[in-house]
Amino acid sequence: MKKYFSLLFFFLIQLGFGQFKNIKIYENRAFPVGVCEPSIVVNPANPANVVAGGILDFVFTSQDSGKTWQTNTLKSESGVYGDPCLVADHDNHIYYLHLSDPEERGWSSKKLLDRIVVQRSDDGGKTWPMDGYTGLAHPKDQDKQWACADIETKNLAVTWTQFDKYNSRDTNDKSNILFSLSEDLGENFSTPIQINQFSGDCLDDDETTEGAVPAFGPNGEIYVAWSYNGWIYFDRSFDMGKTWLDEAIVAAEQGGGWTLDIPGIQRCNGMPVTVADVSDGPYRGAVYICWADQRNGPFDTDIFF
Repeated sequence: MKKYFSLLFFFLIQLGFGQFKNIKIYENRAFPVGVCEPSIVVNPANPANVVAGGILDFVFTSQDSGKTWQTNTLKSESGVYGDPCLVADHDNHIYYLHLSDPEERGWSSKKLLDRIVVQRSDDGGKTWPMDGYTGLAHPKDQDKQWACADIETKNLAVTWTQFDKYNSRDTNDKSNILFSLSEDLGENFSTPIQINQFSGDCLDDDETTEGAVPAFGPNGEIYVAWSYNGWIYFDRSFDMGKTWLDEAIVAAEQGGGWTLDIPGIQRCNGMPVTVADVSDGPYRGAVYICWADQRNGPFDTDIFF
C-alpha cells in the first residue's frame, strides 16, 4: 500500500508541474468572424517579450512571457486588412506584415489589396513607427504573405501570392508566387520577382498558387515551399533571392489539395510551413516542410512532415 501511495503521490506532483494555464488574450464577439488568423512571435533579444496579431488590425503585447497582455490596434498609411504575420530578428526588431486597405473600405468585397505592408517595432511591439511596403502593383491583388529574418545579416525575406484579380473566374487571370528582400530592416525592398513556373487560377482554392513561407538557412540560403493543384513545390536561392531554380522541385503530393473542409470546423487550409535548422546541432542546414491534407478522406485530416 505504501508503494502504491508513493507512486500516486509522485504522479500527482508530475501532473501538477505539467499543467499550464490557458490565458485568454482578447475576446470580441461583436466582430463579424471573431478575432482569428493569429500570428505570434517571441523576441529572441528578450524572450519575456511576446507579440501577437489577429485580424483585422489587432496587436497584443506581453512583457512577462505571456502571463499578462496589452491590446492595441495597428495603424498604417496603407491601411490594415488582416493576414497578420509576425517575425523577429535577433537584434530587437519585430515585424508585423499585413494586407493593405489604403481607401479604408474595411470589411467589404471592394477592399483594395494593392500591396504587402511591413511595419517594424523597436520597442517590443509597443509602437510601430516604421511603415513600409512591397509588391505595389495596382490593380493586382497581393495576398497571403509570410516572412523570415536572417540571423546574421538581419535581412528580411517576404513571399506571397499575387492575384491578377482576386476571385476572378476569367481563365486569363492568374495567381503567382512573388519574392522580395529588404536589406535595411524593412525600410526598402527589392523589386518583386516571380519564382513559380506554373501559374494558378484566382479562385483562392486548390488550383491557386498559395501558402509560400520562406526560411533562411544557416549560410543565408533562402528556401520556399507552396501549394498548387495537389502538390507542394519547393524552390531555393543561394544568392539572396537574385536567382532561383529553373524549375521548382516537387517536394510532396498533397492529397486532396490545400483547401480543407473539416467537419465541424468548415474551411481550413493545409498550406505548407517551411523552416531550416540554423542551430549548431547535428542537423544544421536541414530543411523541413510541414503541411496538412485529406489523402485519407474528408473525415481523416492529417499533418505530414
